[in-house]
Amino acid sequence: MKATYLIALFSSLDSAGGYLLPEKVLFADMNALLSTCITSTECRQLLHEQELKQQIVSQRDEFNTLKWKITDNGRARLAELR
Repeated sequence: MKATYLIALFSSLDSAGGYLLPEKVLFADMNALLSTCITSTECRQLLHEQELKQQIVSQRDEFNTLKWKITDNGRARLAELR
């Protein structure tokens, strides 16, 4: 199941084309790709784990909205998972 979540996460971020994706949009995109929905708690835990592995990065904008972006390490991991 975790591999499926990772593919959805990395695919959603990769499809943003290098732009920062707001967390709410990322969550919705992931759930659209998954056959079983991921909870917001599971999503945040997954995001935190992958950020620690430097496969994704986060940034807050001027409105304090958390946004995410895939790194080159994340793209490499996505290629391995596919």
